[in-house]
Amino acid sequence: MLHLSKQYDINSRWISYHSGLIAECIARCFLRLKLYSVIEKRLKTKYGEIDIIACKNKTIVFVEVKTRATVEAGLYSITPNAKKRIIAAAGIYMARHPKYALYQWRYDIIIVTSLICCTHLIDAFRPTT
Repeated sequence: MLHLSKQYDINSRWISYHSGLIAECIARCFLRLKLYSVIEKRLKTKYGEIDIIACKNKTIVFVEVKTRATVEAGLYSITPNAKKRIIAAAGIYMARHPKYALYQWRYDIIIVTSLICCTHLIDAFRPTT
């Protein structure tokens, strides 16, 4: 019985990982349709990963992508710790890229609810002071 449980866990993680990759691809296409330039994807830092970094009108956008059945479930899945991780990783990115020093920056969320439906929440959260 334990073997089946481990097998289920492996399959479940594999499905979650690959559905996340597909959602990020959908989100990048969606952003491009909205005339954003995608400048990084799946950026890893010591604080964690940023799914997408895009640019439009001298604004750098750090995007968290979630795949959920509803927008509400997607919003609920982004914890305060996840926001802190994204903010810290964004700070590292901006420090390493001085060419963007004069750009604005913000944090967006894209929630993919199906292959053809996603919701883009612009300026979805801000750092707390």
